[in-house]
Amino acid sequence: MYCVLFLHQTNVGKGSHVELGKLVTKPLIKLKDALESLKNHANLNFHKTAMLNADNVIKIHNKEQDNVYVQLNTKKKQDILKNRSSLKPIIQTIRLCGRQQIALRGHTDSGRIEMNEPTENDGNFRCLLRFRANNGDIVLKEHLEMSDLNAIYTSPQIQNEIITIFGELIQSEIVKQISKSSFFSVLADETTDISQC
Repeated sequence: MYCVLFLHQTNVGKGSHVELGKLVTKPLIKLKDALESLKNHANLNFHKTAMLNADNVIKIHNKEQDNVYVQLNTKKKQDILKNRSSLKPIIQTIRLCGRQQIALRGHTDSGRIEMNEPTENDGNFRCLLRFRANNGDIVLKEHLEMSDLNAIYTSPQIQNEIITIFGELIQSEIVKQISKSSFFSVLADETTDISQC
């Protein structure tokens, strides 16, 4: 009698250092010891691992479980959706500041945004994000508190990138409207940088 899970294996365990014997490379001949030998074999870690592997293969074959590639792809898609939902309030806050002509920056522009009021003015952008996080935006709060510092997406560089993207979108829309119209004119006006006030 053999254990069918180990039909082609010779060594198992961590680093393949466990030499296989009864029920694997050698048949179980003494049937009077069969019950005890089967119980011992069933409790061995390498047998339990082989059972899990066999169970997974059957589930994948029967379409009850996705294969590893699909599972990894699903995890990647979940990460992408989570990152997008984390970025959305940051982008919306920059958009709000732009539409209302509110300066973004203060004295402290980098580092983690603390949920308590800081002693120094850390700028309108960080203040608005803190306000959102403290007043019900759970996704944003979790993102600001739990993300790595290099993945918070609130630095001045990221703000500038988002502003540049908004500028390109606005410019593209203006060009599209100009292309559709028969006539157009350009009016220029001076704007003041109020961030240094």
